[in-house]
Amino acid sequence: MFPPANYQLNQFPSSNLLRKMQFISDQDGIFKRYINEEGGWDSHLNNSKAFIRDCLKSQDANSVSIMGSGWLLDVPVRFLAENYKEVIFYDLRHPVEIRHKYRDKSNFRFVEIDLTGGVIEQVYLFLNSKKNIDLQELENLLIIPSVALPFQSDFLVSLNLLNQLDILIIDYIRKKVNLPDDLASNMRAKIQQKHIELLNSGKSCMVTDFEEINHDSKNNIAQTKSLIHTTIDKSLIQKKWIWHFDSQMTYHKNLKTDFNVMAIKF
Repeated sequence: MFPPANYQLNQFPSSNLLRKMQFISDQDGIFKRYINEEGGWDSHLNNSKAFIRDCLKSQDANSVSIMGSGWLLDVPVRFLAENYKEVIFYDLRHPVEIRHKYRDKSNFRFVEIDLTGGVIEQVYLFLNSKKNIDLQELENLLIIPSVALPFQSDFLVSLNLLNQLDILIIDYIRKKVNLPDDLASNMRAKIQQKHIELLNSGKSCMVTDFEEINHDSKNNIAQTKSLIHTTIDKSLIQKKWIWHFDSQMTYHKNLKTDFNVMAIKF
């Protein structure tokens, strides 16, 4: 049956659950793709780091939280280490290699958290609790809670995360049931909107990809796809750039993939 009303949605999902829903393999795959691209990501990563530094330099802050830190590829680690009393890195899982590399940084704290507020486990339990899945029941019972971070900081950064919050959840649902596009878009919008609400005006910034662009072998645009399903105030956008994500045609067969990225200061 579906989790009871008093079920704690913000409890952290087990490693076994994350593995079954492919969150762990997805994170590992990010690093492998970065290596395979042989410097192709450098412009995107440098743009992300520079934007974070620029935002922070204009703030009077002693502590910073980074949501979606992962492998720290897009994080200005040295800048943070040298300028802030406390830096909190939030993600579903922090690679062992990263924890080990920065184990001696007394101002670094690595916190594992479900930044959807528990939706990952909620969806998993619902889909594996019954043989016949009622999509209307799933939509009605799906709770998109507000996320409460366990530690407060002076400035909050959402880093290449917004589109990632919903993608593996929707992919997992679609492995179990035929999910219509309109319902999927509605669920994505709710998850993304809750994340936007977490970001405080004047005390946060965000880097996110907002459009996927696929090119054929002759570099002609074959298709595009919007990745943002909620409303973002366009006046807050500070910069835009292109992330050359996959030149090896492994993300989509016979297609090269770029992402349009925007940097926002709230």
